[in-house]
Amino acid sequence: MAGALFPDARFRSPTAVQNRSDVRDEMVYSALRLGDGAVGQTKTFTIPQGQTIPSLGNAGGLASWQTTHSALTTNLTKAGEFGSALGDASVRGIGITVEAAIPLTANASLTTVYPVTGGTPQDVLAVLAQASFALRIGGKKQIEQPVWAFPALGGPKGSLQLVSGAAGGATVITTGGFVTNGEPGTGRKLKIPVLIARTDTVEGEFNIAGTLDMFGSNTQSMLVWTGLLALIKGDVR
Repeated sequence: MAGALFPDARFRSPTAVQNRSDVRDEMVYSALRLGDGAVGQTKTFTIPQGQTIPSLGNAGGLASWQTTHSALTTNLTKAGEFGSALGDASVRGIGITVEAAIPLTANASLTTVYPVTGGTPQDVLAVLAQASFALRIGGKKQIEQPVWAFPALGGPKGSLQLVSGAAGGATVITTGGFVTNGEPGTGRKLKIPVLIARTDTVEGEFNIAGTLDMFGSNTQSMLVWTGLLALIKGDVR
């Protein structure tokens, strides 16, 4: 069964126990950053931890976690490959999650105030309306569809009540402050797994049609994670 689920494992590390593997349920993920005015294409899964996160659009309003790849934004330690650190993979699902902006307060004019990091509900809708994603393995396209076809694998969901200090007493405002791309935990299930060898080049292409106009401040920045749900066959050491 393992032979049917995974690519043939070759080029093992000399420190690995030959002909032995650990199989685990894993998510391989990589993020990019979008800013106001984003246009064109950028790629994910091509940059490892410790290097600059790929981005499109205005670079203002960057938070510390939005600049350099860490365990928060990718678990790849080798550029464009799963390598011996992860191993061979059988991908069974794909999901895309947009970083949500947390509403800070509602002011006296009944306007919701957001920070400059994360996507507002309007931003999430803009991404779903204008962005597409393609996955390439070894240069060959495996799947390409609009971002809305890859529901989030996790993330906040629901609404938030904010209280303003409007004249005449406090006013309770219910706002869609938490918006995620689909029901958390669903993702796009694949009937036929995508097989990825540890030495295959993995590229996620993120394309923006037109120009992304983010709500409110032009200094807004948000992360967009792509997650690959996979069975991973790693080396035994």
